[in-house]
Amino acid sequence: EKMKIFKEFGKIERYGKGLDIIADGIGLGLYISKKIIELHKGEIWVDSKGRNKGSTFIIKLPKKKLEKRD
Repeated sequence: EKMKIFKEFGKIERYGKGLDIIADGIGLGLYISKKIIELHKGEIWVDSKGRNKGSTFIIKLPKKKLEKRD
């Protein structure tokens, strides 16, 4: 289910203290972020310890060498 959040309109169920949490949005934020990162030849992924334990999003972008100016 982790990778589903990066798909277009990819939403996952959210829960908090036994009650469903109402989340606004149409599910495009992470999809758009992923596409922008990929355009820069980068990667994004998520790490989670489980439900209600929080998530960490990792972004890896290539380092661009700067040209020396005279």
